[in-house]
Amino acid sequence: MLSTRLSKLMLSENFKVFVGVTVSLGICAIPLLRSKESSQKKGHDLFSQEKPEAIDARQEALVKESVRRRQEKLEQDQQLENRKE
Repeated sequence: MLSTRLSKLMLSENFKVFVGVTVSLGICAIPLLRSKESSQKKGHDLFSQEKPEAIDARQEALVKESVRRRQEKLEQDQQLENRKE
């Protein structure tokens, strides 16, 4: 599609190649440019190496729940030991 449109232009081959490469690179850069504008959250960038905030929040909630359950179990065990004595 791009080559047919470039062939209609009255330009030298080198300039047609330049225009074609520039347009192709511009099209490839659109997702990268859009991602920087729209998502400023941690972990939502196109090349981000950080975990997204939602995953961090969920992991923290799971850890808190696990700690709470362990504490409850420990309290139950202590109550059972106190009753045996």
